[in-house]
Amino acid sequence: MLHSGGQCSSPQLATAKFVSFSSEVECSILAQSTGRTIISETMKKDRSQHACHYFTVPVGGNQTPERFEWKNSKGNEVRSLNGKSHGMKLVRVKTGEVVAAWAPPNSGTRKRGKMAFLIREMLGENFEVMTVVTILAIMEKARRGRGGGAAAAAGAGAAAGGGGGC
Repeated sequence: MLHSGGQCSSPQLATAKFVSFSSEVECSILAQSTGRTIISETMKKDRSQHACHYFTVPVGGNQTPERFEWKNSKGNEVRSLNGKSHGMKLVRVKTGEVVAAWAPPNSGTRKRGKMAFLIREMLGENFEVMTVVTILAIMEKARRGRGGGAAAAAGAGAAAGGGGGC
């Protein structure tokens, strides 16, 4: 679960549910007032030559659904975060723009990584929340993969982000 503040008691903004035996993640954005799902999208993994994780979310004032793709990157957007030299960039498929970037931290830190929005004004709050919950889900999937079956089984019902204890 992604909360609006640093406490588990803060209103929930979004959830990520990992689909068993699949690379898919069911992501939901919740209304803060009611906690009900207002947007539900399945993030999928494209296994083509240029593998990516992709999702669709309504953007802008007219809330037109658009596709976005998280791709591995060693580009300037990732390097500018001052983490490791490799990470991921989020590409707006319609325009080809890089709209966000994420980099794992340098070693020796307790941080999970750094993420930055590069373009966000016109995309809207739903885009921002979906971007955060999807990168957290990708990070959690990777963590579970490194931990083996026991870690994945123990956290099967856990939310994206890992280690929050909520």
